[in-house]
Amino acid sequence: MFLNMNYKKEYPEYNESCELFMDVIKNTNCHNIAEENNFISTGQALFYLSFQINRICDSIILRFIGDYAIVILYRSIIEHSVKHFYIFARFHKEHNDNVGKQYYFDCIYNEQVKKMNAVLWPNFFKVKQDKKQEHRQLKKNAEQFTFKEMVNYIGQIELADMSESIKKFTQKMKLDYSLCSSYTHGGPEAISMTTQIPKEIIQHSSVSISILAQLHTIRTFTTYDSPSKERLKEVGQRMENLLEISFKNWASSSEVGIQ
Repeated sequence: MFLNMNYKKEYPEYNESCELFMDVIKNTNCHNIAEENNFISTGQALFYLSFQINRICDSIILRFIGDYAIVILYRSIIEHSVKHFYIFARFHKEHNDNVGKQYYFDCIYNEQVKKMNAVLWPNFFKVKQDKKQEHRQLKKNAEQFTFKEMVNYIGQIELADMSESIKKFTQKMKLDYSLCSSYTHGGPEAISMTTQIPKEIIQHSSVSISILAQLHTIRTFTTYDSPSKERLKEVGQRMENLLEISFKNWASSSEVGIQ
């Protein structure tokens, strides 16, 4: 599921973090914690996004992936992680399950609208008058999950529970996201390979993103009292230490790093 063991020596902090994350899933009942404290949708979103971030990271740091493909994957991992950080930040500010419910229901609704729009346009929007307001509100809720809106929210929010690393890292990823866009859409700069982010920077950055997502998923569950709280806090602290190592490795491979 996670990184092939052949790469363990090269990225030990990533592999240890993944092992800790899997240990939490197997040996602590996070589902019960979420259910008892009414954040099932949010908890599920954070765990599932963490899993997908790990899978993308695994692909990025495998050596047989070409330079062009690795940049496309890097843009995807940035988008996944910003969504994860946004959900984490809103949950810790609002202390309810609204952001998780909006992520699952409103975003799915909006995606379905886009699919139907492509097939049925212009007849699709011939909806009943009493449904138009509902449609506009759902669309507005879904738009909160656009990259620009999420980055702006993360940059402005002040939370004691929110790691300062998220804010600094998100600003760095915002710049990288723009650089990667040409690759994703087959732009002229990308296909001529005139703009590149060094592979080593992308790999170290992706490892840091993955550990950061795992860490803040665990931190969400330490907010509440449970039989597993002390174990979760211990895992969170170990992940914090691994994240520091990862940041240093990434900073040493990049002139930007995290200051």
